[in-house]
Amino acid sequence: MAAGLVAAMLGGMTAANQLPPQVADLVQNLQKYRRTVLAYLRTENSDLALIEIERLETTWTADLERARAAIGQDRSLAEAVTETARAIHAARVAGERGDFAAARSLIEAVNRPIGQWRRRQGIRSLSDCIDEAGEVYERLDVHRTSAPDLMREDIRTGIAAQAEAAARAFRRCNEEADATTRANVEFRRLIDGMINSLAQVPEALLRRDAAYLHRLLIEQRSFERLLSMRFG
Repeated sequence: MAAGLVAAMLGGMTAANQLPPQVADLVQNLQKYRRTVLAYLRTENSDLALIEIERLETTWTADLERARAAIGQDRSLAEAVTETARAIHAARVAGERGDFAAARSLIEAVNRPIGQWRRRQGIRSLSDCIDEAGEVYERLDVHRTSAPDLMREDIRTGIAAQAEAAARAFRRCNEEADATTRANVEFRRLIDGMINSLAQVPEALLRRDAAYLHRLLIEQRSFERLLSMRFG
């Protein structure tokens, strides 16, 4: 995206703490293609990943043109848009030369500039909540790779508190999701699966059953990763 086009976008954006529809489309399509590209790269489908990066760049350019007036006089948003466009272009160039490690790194971070702008404006999205819940869950997930001593009461108490904190975080995401997302079959399977699995942790602790706890943690990690890839 040329800097001149971004500069031409300075026009008249409202200060309400929500994204105008055209900007919302821009962000949603960015997140959608980002998830698709990363899914292909994780499974080493580099050819399909490159096709999706190219589609991302084409869609981004078209969406940005439609969002011209909505971006308005918010110079910090225009700067975030410029940075995002450069990252998308760099990812495509990296993919074309076969450097998919670089392409993946760029695509993983491609939503950060606009995400940082949104947070400064107090504009939340479901992806923010999913990211925050994932950070909370990381404190529990350490027990997946380092088996805890469930004979110790302090360890059991700590794990129970971590599981409850994670459950609260994911319940919040369910509450923050819009009606369409809450009704989405995949979202329901993942968010309900995560919350229900976390609810079983106290039983595993009561039994002092390390194998049971480990199975739950493996299951929860899968739910957390899928939520991040699909809705993060």
